[in-house]
Amino acid sequence: MKTFFGLAVVSMALFLSSCATLVNGTKQTVNFNSEPSGASVILVGKKGIETTIGTTPTSQSIPRKTKFIKFNAEGYQTETFNARDNAGVHWLYWIDCISLLYLNPIPVIVDLSTGSYIKLQENIKVELKKK
Repeated sequence: MKTFFGLAVVSMALFLSSCATLVNGTKQTVNFNSEPSGASVILVGKKGIETTIGTTPTSQSIPRKTKFIKFNAEGYQTETFNARDNAGVHWLYWIDCISLLYLNPIPVIVDLSTGSYIKLQENIKVELKKK
């Protein structure tokens, strides 16, 4: 029985390598809303590079590595929002960790570099304050 269990664990670690990237992908669709509507939705990337992706209300597929979103509307203060969900580590992460026990670091490297473990909030709504 122990041999079967060990074989099953090794098989999962080898065959499901980089499974978070395969299952989740590197992008996630997020719904953006603001009060008032019509605000610009801006992704804040590495080194502060900003990319406008649309105006609210909108639904966009954005990279899972995105951490901050800015909402900007004329006559209102710019609001910055943390897009990441605090749901914890995805269960696929633990499968990759098992592969590390068998000296196979590739799944963890791939999944961490693509950001596929990251879960973004599915619905983001911001209330903008007048200047």
